[in-house]
Amino acid sequence: MFFEYASDMKLHYDIRGDGTPVLLIHGLGCDMNLMIGAFEPIFTNETRNYKRIYVDLPGMGESSKTLTYASSDKILTILEKFVDKIIGKEHFLLVGQSFGGYLSRGLLAHYRFQVNGLTLLCPVVIPTSADRDLPQQYLSFADEKYLKTFDQKLAKLIKENLIIANKQTIERQQKEVLSGLAKADQQFLKALQKDYTFSTNVDEVIAAMNYDKPSLILTGHQDTRVGYKDQWKLFELFPRATFTVLDVADHSLQIEEPTVFNVLVKNWLNRLVKFA
Repeated sequence: MFFEYASDMKLHYDIRGDGTPVLLIHGLGCDMNLMIGAFEPIFTNETRNYKRIYVDLPGMGESSKTLTYASSDKILTILEKFVDKIIGKEHFLLVGQSFGGYLSRGLLAHYRFQVNGLTLLCPVVIPTSADRDLPQQYLSFADEKYLKTFDQKLAKLIKENLIIANKQTIERQQKEVLSGLAKADQQFLKALQKDYTFSTNVDEVIAAMNYDKPSLILTGHQDTRVGYKDQWKLFELFPRATFTVLDVADHSLQIEEPTVFNVLVKNWLNRLVKFA
């Protein structure tokens, strides 16, 4: 399905199930398959009903790749119009990964009274990558024998993005992450990274909101993309947040540590019902 924001911008989206709306937003350069792979196994086993709304961000997946929209402010505006049309006045849940976590906080600042819960997976806190407090990449648990079945360039890319690199994690990485990266418009991404910071400090807006709904912030101790230390600043914004730093987890935390990831997301869903 497509949401037409303008004649030159159509947002690709997919809706699964019925019930409480949940908007899930992927990270930079990926597509909705990242969020589908991570969260569908959880939601399909839930006894409660949730309407999962997955989107491909502009310039990524099947959405339009018009360069004039390569800005975080413009993408946020498109998402706001999308929410107004697809969700309307309903209360909903927000889930964002990496850049999607940055956009989710922008949406929270706008829809503060409608958002009943928030999950941030390895979220961007500092838009400018050079200013982030990042750990050094030093840890690797790779199945070298299996990696030799790939060409050298792809094997290097896999090892750069997975600490736990084995048949299971690599297959998921290819299906959920690398497939999306292959679709993204590189010119769009380069332009977006030059205009990556919101014109408004949304975290300051959230700080003034006293947002007291159940929240979850998941980070990887070895995350070399966004780190885990800067995310602690977010913890102070959400008085009802669970904050977790997982060992042996880079930026694909949900793939490398799926068991713990699933438990923590289910705990968040339970808190939304029992302790809202």
